[in-house]
Amino acid sequence: MQEAADRFVDLACLRYAGGDPVAHRRRAARLLDEVPGLVQASAYAAAVVGDLGTLRGMLDADPGLATRRGGPRGWDALMYLCYGRVTPARAGWDALAAARLLLERGANPGTRTLMNDIYVFTALTGAVGDGEGGPIAQPPHPQARALAELLLDAGADPNDEDQALYNTHFARSNEWLELLLSRGLRAGRPVNWAPEKMPTLDYLLGVSVQQGFQDRVALLLAHGAAAEGREFYNHRPHHENALLAGHTQIAELLLRHGAQPAALSPAQQLRAAFLRADTAEVRRLSATPIDGRDDVGTIHAAAQHGRLAAVRMLPPRSVSHRA
Repeated sequence: MQEAADRFVDLACLRYAGGDPVAHRRRAARLLDEVPGLVQASAYAAAVVGDLGTLRGMLDADPGLATRRGGPRGWDALMYLCYGRVTPARAGWDALAAARLLLERGANPGTRTLMNDIYVFTALTGAVGDGEGGPIAQPPHPQARALAELLLDAGADPNDEDQALYNTHFARSNEWLELLLSRGLRAGRPVNWAPEKMPTLDYLLGVSVQQGFQDRVALLLAHGAAAEGREFYNHRPHHENALLAGHTQIAELLLRHGAQPAALSPAQQLRAAFLRADTAEVRRLSATPIDGRDDVGTIHAAAQHGRLAAVRMLPPRSVSHRA
């Protein structure tokens, strides 16, 4: 029975390393039906589904279970609960109430694991979910917001959540960033996974400029992100990236917050003119040959950011195959 319980826990929880097939969670749900008593065999399984009665009984009998690490991943019960995504609606099962019970019995609200010897994944990271796998493979916990607030109220440090912020930065919603900022996330706190130790808000600003998430750019700048900084991946100034992606309003916002105007080459000026659909400037710049002109790169950027007017302006050869 213990082996089946461990199998259930491992299949039911997001793992991030190695991917998160939906089929794993479906198999975990089937195990609940196929193996009667499975949840009662393990405090970790009881925590995943939020079986409050079973978990309370186990903690009464063995208080150390609130903090003891074990199970298939060597985690504590609160970690398994927050990464669990198989939480059937059954009488007496409530993951939020189970998390509250664990915290009352001494569980650490900042409990964590280290993935690939670099990335800090906390209980809150697990509750929030999302990531490179997308919202289907790595959905938030069904009680994500309430769990996150419970953990923060209990003492989880919002400045330890750069992984959660990374995982959620792909979507346009600012829910999690706003929550962590309201709980004390600081502008200068560096990410824990980059040797450059770039501040978390500066990292987010760079990718948000590239994505064209204007509301998030404004939020980050208002909370101390550096407008004059550079993007983490391509090392270009944020203002230059905004212009080259056609995000003119973001470019203006950066200037208002102290960014230096980017000095664009003629080829870059042409790309920026296409992306903002400035017909007169495109004609002026196209009147003479331009070294380094890259219509293919321009049309890729236009398609990525939905610049239909720019796509229509580009010459047909822009979409031809280039080796």
